[in-house]
Amino acid sequence: PEISFGNKGYEWIEPIFNAIINNEAIEIIYQKAKSEPEKKIISPYILKEHRNRWYCVGYDHLNRKLTKIYSLDRMHNVEYSAKLYWNDPHFDIENYFKYSLGIYHYIDKKPEIVKLEFYEYFIETIQNHPLMPTQKSKLSKRGKALEVELEVYNSKELVSEILKYGELVKVIAPLSLANTIKEKTKKITELY
Repeated sequence: PEISFGNKGYEWIEPIFNAIINNEAIEIIYQKAKSEPEKKIISPYILKEHRNRWYCVGYDHLNRKLTKIYSLDRMHNVEYSAKLYWNDPHFDIENYFKYSLGIYHYIDKKPEIVKLEFYEYFIETIQNHPLMPTQKSKLSKRGKALEVELEVYNSKELVSEILKYGELVKVIAPLSLANTIKEKTKKITELY
C-alpha cells in the first residue's frame, strides 16, 4: 500500500463514520488554509479517501446551507450535535463525484468533453488504469496512440493530471484546456 507521511485527521474517521451510520449531525471546528478556525454543524453523508487524504461530504447547517466537502486534516475537533440530521434531497451519492477527477465537486460548473491522446508506455497504462470510470478510449495511428474521451469538470485537478504525463499526452479538445496546458508548460520551463 502507498505510504502516507502524514496522518493528520485520521482520528476523525471513526466518529464521522459512526455519525453517518447513525444519521447524527456533528459539530466540528474547521480551519481552511490561511483562515481562522470556525465552528460548523454538518450532517455527514460519506467519507472519501483521495491520495492518502480523507474527506467528508456533508450538509453544512450554518454556512450557505448546502452539501460541501471537508478535509479531515483541517478539522480540530469532532463532537456529536443536538441538531437534527438533515438529508439533502439533492445529494446523490452515486453521481456526486461522477465528473470529478479527484475530490472536488463543482455545483457551478458543467462537465466538459475532454479529448486526450496518449503515447508510448502510457497507452497500456491508461488502458489498464482508466483516469475515470466513464473513460472511453480507442487505439489510433496504427496502435501508436490512444485516444481518450472524458466527461469531466475542467479543474486544477484535471490540469495537474495532464501535466504529470509530460510530453506523452496531448490535449485534443477543448482548445481552452490545450491553451491552459501550453501556458503552464511555458511557466514550468521559465523556472529552469
